[in-house]
Amino acid sequence: MTLPRMLLNLAPSCASFCALSCAFACASLVACGEQSSKQPAATPAAAAPAATTSSTVAAAGQSNGPSTANRIVAGPIVAEPGIVDFGLVAPRALVEAEITLTNTSDRPVKILVSKPTCQCTTVDMAGKVIPPKGSIQMPMSMQTSAAVGIKAAAVSLLFEGVQAPLRVDLKAEVAYSVVGRPVPYIDALEASRLSGTFDLESPNGQPFRVLAVQGAPPVFVGFDPAVDAPRPRYTLRYDFRPLPQNAVPKYLLVETDREDCPLVDLRVRHESTRIAPAFKFAEYRSMLGRVMPGDSAAFTLEVEEMGPARFDAVYALSPDATVSLVDQKSDGKNLLVTVSVTPRPGFTGLLQLPVTFAMGPRTSEHLVYGLVK
Repeated sequence: MTLPRMLLNLAPSCASFCALSCAFACASLVACGEQSSKQPAATPAAAAPAATTSSTVAAAGQSNGPSTANRIVAGPIVAEPGIVDFGLVAPRALVEAEITLTNTSDRPVKILVSKPTCQCTTVDMAGKVIPPKGSIQMPMSMQTSAAVGIKAAAVSLLFEGVQAPLRVDLKAEVAYSVVGRPVPYIDALEASRLSGTFDLESPNGQPFRVLAVQGAPPVFVGFDPAVDAPRPRYTLRYDFRPLPQNAVPKYLLVETDREDCPLVDLRVRHESTRIAPAFKFAEYRSMLGRVMPGDSAAFTLEVEEMGPARFDAVYALSPDATVSLVDQKSDGKNLLVTVSVTPRPGFTGLLQLPVTFAMGPRTSEHLVYGLVK
């Protein structure tokens, strides 16, 4: 039985390292971040059921429990469910689930290693024993980031006397109370798709206003803001044709009148919008949300496969804001970095800030967005 609860913070064991490292390598392909921009375009999807969280669930504002799928088997061990889909979840929310591990054999089986693919996920099952013909519960939790989009993580388990590791996947669509479609991106790769439409919707049905798209007045389809009342869903136009090829935005930024969702971003797929950081950032961008003029805001970013290394500095070349390192925490493999952003005095409006992370001679930019208003 699936119950809301917690998961994923595990210490790896040296036992059966080769088998486990293979599982982790596969898991890292979808771990804790936005889906690759090289994936084929997706058809706009219907909103998924809301997940149980420790804060308000984005969009729906209610909890129907996580969606689950099937069973995963490794030798005599069965994980049910093997996939947990939390559906729409608010940014910076803690989503929790509990799955059942069943031992179908006639002997007790000890869990040697339970390891998540990122620091966003917590689980602690190493050393626990599953009795013969019995079951135990595995609580898990996943912390979502401030960036909207598909959030995926996984937990790999290694059992004593069982050669194959077992992997449990977790997935959520991190979204504010207004959701942009299509997901995972607006496909503008071909010249014929440099203009088109996209949708914005409030899954809980609450009307809202669209104030700007990329800092300019929005162009609606079938809606006149001077005459029509606010709606819970809009179709809008985008047009990148007037822009130089190297100026197509990596994300289309939409401003709304919702206090809990001042900005919505939609990934844009184009030859000039590829993101290939020198470090393994878990997110392609970070969102600050609304920042009051004169205030500072912070974002937290996980950087994978850093080992004990730390960044020497962060900086922004833009005159619109300054940045500073606040904290760096390592679990021995991945690094969790917190950065403070302070818009310059007098700055208001859409903040689009490339932040550079530096470690020795290596540097890499990370996109940060916010609305100073």
